[in-house]
Amino acid sequence: MWNEYKDYRLKLYDALPVANNKTGEVLYLPVQKPLTRWSFEAYVFNTYGHHVKQYLDNQDNSYTAYLGVTTHIRNEWTDDHVSGTMTGK
Repeated sequence: MWNEYKDYRLKLYDALPVANNKTGEVLYLPVQKPLTRWSFEAYVFNTYGHHVKQYLDNQDNSYTAYLGVTTHIRNEWTDDHVSGTMTGK
């Protein structure tokens, strides 16, 4: 599910307005939307009809078998946020 979400999300772009100082014209540059927990949860629910919040939160310590997977997912979306911020994405 995570890889499907990433493929879907990385095809979505926002338009970032940037002023051209020479002409005064506003240009719109495509910027990829970030990977986020909230959009992942929404994607899974909209696509598969179930929630993943309890897995990501390890609710009542009932999902410890999935900690490796959820940690990997969390690391990827955090890296996307940090690297996106550093590069202006």
